[in-house]
Amino acid sequence: MGNKEQKIYAKAEFRRNLLPEAHRHPVFIAGKQGHYYYAIGITHSNFIDGIGDTIPLTESPAPDDTRRCFAKPFIEKIHKRYLGEKLIGWEASSVDLAKFKAMFKRALKKSGNYVKP
Repeated sequence: MGNKEQKIYAKAEFRRNLLPEAHRHPVFIAGKQGHYYYAIGITHSNFIDGIGDTIPLTESPAPDDTRRCFAKPFIEKIHKRYLGEKLIGWEASSVDLAKFKAMFKRALKKSGNYVKP
């Protein structure tokens, strides 16, 4: 059997990134392809060394957190073994959800994996 291109499925959920360098930070899962998830990192810092400015969110997705939150300005492709279970009660506001979807769509178009519905 040859390698065939797997379809990318849209998702909208939060999970913990279990990679050692991620320090269990939450990520927004924008899509899934096979065993890999496309994730956008969530942080409380407005600037990250080596990355630069982050994207401000209108409200925190965590139900009990009132601090200001930011999204990393890029999408990571993470294997499912490095992601925790879906975080219950976490939601993105409609404005933030639109930002996440636009970032995901832009990244897919740039990589050539975007298929117009």
